Amino acid sequence: MSGLISFVKNHPVIGGIVFAVFGVLMIYLSVDSAKRFHLYENARELKGQVQSIVEASKVPPRYDVTVSWSDGASIAGSILRIGPKAAEALKEGDSVGILVSTKDGSVILASERPEDRPLNFAAFEATPIIFFGIGTVAFGVVLALFGERICGLA
Repeated sequence: MSGLISFVKNHPVIGGIVFAVFGVLMIYLSVDSAKRFHLYENARELKGQVQSIVEASKVPPRYDVTVSWSDGASIAGSILRIGPKAAEALKEGDSVGILVSTKDGSVILASERPEDRPLNFAAFEATPIIFFGIGTVAFGVVLALFGERICGLA
């Protein structure tokens, strides 16, 4: 952590740009989370059965879980991408709660239901983490523009 602080003190413009980019990513995450909340807001809760668990990538660690469920007269299935913590809790043949979106039919584990209710702004919706993103962008811009004076380099 002290290495990061000393780097930002010596190179405030680069540090400011990094902070601003990180803030923009947080804003994007906030808006995307609001869309995800509405996608699964009125989703059907069903019980599915784990068919297989396959490692999809090592970095970052992700697993593809094949889940099948009965939807009335037919049997449906889907592949879910999950993290290592959720994959450790599952094994083939397990019964698992799933959410099937009524909007586009996409499927997630019930344990991954989005919890943060989005805030409604005039032009868009976003989760509360947008305020952290806006603050981080503002800090990054101030650091990039005035960092040399603040850190005593100019």
